[in-house]
Amino acid sequence: MTYSHLTTAELTTIVNFFTQGTKAYKVAQMLKRSIETIYRVYRYLKTGATIVDYQQQYISNKKRCGRKLAQLPQDEVVYINEMVAQGWTPDTIIGRGDRSISCNRRTLYRMFKRGQFGHLEGDTVQGKHHQGAVMTLVEHLSKVEIVLNVHAKKAENINRHLSEWLSKFPRHFFKSITFDNGKEFAGWREIANQFDIHTYFAEVGAPNQRGLNENNNGLLRRDGLTKDRDLRNLPDELVNQLMSKRNRIPRKSLDYRTPYEVFMEHITEDQRQLFF
Repeated sequence: MTYSHLTTAELTTIVNFFTQGTKAYKVAQMLKRSIETIYRVYRYLKTGATIVDYQQQYISNKKRCGRKLAQLPQDEVVYINEMVAQGWTPDTIIGRGDRSISCNRRTLYRMFKRGQFGHLEGDTVQGKHHQGAVMTLVEHLSKVEIVLNVHAKKAENINRHLSEWLSKFPRHFFKSITFDNGKEFAGWREIANQFDIHTYFAEVGAPNQRGLNENNNGLLRRDGLTKDRDLRNLPDELVNQLMSKRNRIPRKSLDYRTPYEVFMEHITEDQRQLFF
């Protein structure tokens, strides 16, 4: 859960209640805040400090919050870029063992995907009471979204529809797929062997490793694939319309181009009719 910092209005309210002798737990209920959050301010004020002192310390602490940026040594960055240019994957770079890397496998994989076309993130969107599902894929560079109407959240359905879609593209057109940790992707070896594509799984409890995919799933929910809808008999026409709509919206991150336009830069004229 993301923590929302105290606002100036909230701090002023807390000070007013403190001077009136109001219990901290009652203030927490009124402001809908954690009791410990209010007690922290109360304890500071009991030392004789003013709200101005607290605010200055608060701003200073706030600037230090959040994850600090990690930076690899320049020689390691050069080495990794050289290996990627030669076609090495994160697993093989670490597995070589000829040089130590200052980051873990997950960080290296993020560097590997950045700026490269052909890396997919995959998940499923389920219907009411887990009845029916669609499979979603998103390409990391172009942000283009693929929605496959698999009807049921089963491994055989996932593999059949995914195999049919991947068969439309040349071998090695897509370099990797990062799946969610669902049992519907239990047949990943079949896909990996059939299309010679690197397969990864996000860590348990870490959907941020497929953040683009998760964000697009939320957009599909708002577009009509709500949690209270039965997706077992979802029309293919509706799925295609939702996919087309999302891929034709300009994105600021793509210099106000659409995902469709960026994706089309990487495929031939003959393949264009196969995708949309």
